[in-house]
Amino acid sequence: MTKPNTNKVQALIMNNYLLSASLIYILSSFLLKGINFITTPIYTRVMSVEEYGTVSTAVSVTSFIAIFICLQISGSINTAKVEYEGDSFKGYINHITIFAFIVAILWAVPLGLVGNQITSFMSLDNILIIPIIVSAIGTCFVNIYSMYVIALKRPKSKAIFSLIYSIMMVGVCLPAVILANFHKDYARLFGIALVNLCVICFVLIKIKEDTKHITRSMEDFKKDIKFGLGISIPLIPHLFANLINNQVDRVFIVRLLGQEQVGIYSAAYSLGMAGLAFTDAFIMAWNPWYFEKTKNGYNKEINLIAKSVLLLLSFLFSIVILLAPEVLSIIAPSSYSSAKYCVVAVAYGVFFQTLYRFPLGYETCKKNTKYTALCTIITAGVNIGLNAILIPLMGIFGAAIATTISYVVLFGLHDFIARKIIKYYNISIKSYVPSILIITFAVIVSCFAMDMLLARIIGLCILLPAILVMITRIRR
Repeated sequence: MTKPNTNKVQALIMNNYLLSASLIYILSSFLLKGINFITTPIYTRVMSVEEYGTVSTAVSVTSFIAIFICLQISGSINTAKVEYEGDSFKGYINHITIFAFIVAILWAVPLGLVGNQITSFMSLDNILIIPIIVSAIGTCFVNIYSMYVIALKRPKSKAIFSLIYSIMMVGVCLPAVILANFHKDYARLFGIALVNLCVICFVLIKIKEDTKHITRSMEDFKKDIKFGLGISIPLIPHLFANLINNQVDRVFIVRLLGQEQVGIYSAAYSLGMAGLAFTDAFIMAWNPWYFEKTKNGYNKEINLIAKSVLLLLSFLFSIVILLAPEVLSIIAPSSYSSAKYCVVAVAYGVFFQTLYRFPLGYETCKKNTKYTALCTIITAGVNIGLNAILIPLMGIFGAAIATTISYVVLFGLHDFIARKIIKYYNISIKSYVPSILIITFAVIVSCFAMDMLLARIIGLCILLPAILVMITRIRR
């Protein structure tokens, strides 16, 4: 029997950017999710359900503010990498980083003045507006640095940055929560803000250091900001509507059911989103590779990779779906057990969120994102309407169903735009179908056998060889 040539395998990985970057991003995502998986059971047991819900609500408010506070300037970085080369690109990064900091400080003042109204609406204490604003600014700087190193195709730098960021979060927040005698939610939120403050300082210093040898004029600054805002401003309605899809359920739950139910739902939602660790890792590597392959017309290769990866992702999501009760019992105490059906529904919806990123990538590649915001706004409207109807009827499970339907609609709209309006979309519908069938099968088995672990394990055992056979046939 011939032994595998290790050197050839290593050469294949090193010479294939998509493969090597994906492996690095997946490894880092696995480590990050591992950290989250370990700490979540601690937080859910040390904090009360209401305190856990308060943190989740505050994080949701932070996410909304983060969209506006730096005008989403980080969203221009990928496009800027195509337009700018070498030192010009680094100079561009320096300019938008300075601009983001100035805009963030200007935003912080009026936000602080209206903070009482924001926190009161979300049933939060007024003092929490301080860590919310600091964390929102920190999120923007995390995005700027992340997109910067991704655009430069430095997956190791991105992985190290993310890992250190997560370790700092645990190192600061967990001791603070454990040591706090009361208001453990305050301890965690102010801990998050402290870490984000450190990140803001790091990014400002690091970008300045990377660009200290570059001299650019005020005219270049104005030109760069004009270019960046031309791309980032149109993204704000899209991202805002997309965040509504992700977070509006918590708003309805906290208003209709209270912080305790937010805590239970948030634990289920976090578990349902677990598959995104692999999705996000792949998309980081996929987008630069896909843009290049699309430009050169390698459509067959694109479909081969897309179909294979989606089958693998569908299996990973299926593991979450089929083992939802058991995994939920690990990450949270029995008081959260009522959310097991929510995990299944959220995971199914999140898989369609994964699918929508493919046509969205095509829209971005073709520099035709004028329909992007419209699709997301329509989906957000559907989500709001469904939450308003289903939560009073079905509680937190109604929120999970609304999430699922909304993501299916989001995928359908973007695929229609890419295929019928922009046209010549180079990923076939056939590339989606097998993975959709796989995960739908997992949902059906899980729902009908929620209290029968053996039946769900048998379902997993059926899926794995089926997926391997499909991938083998694709490769041929």
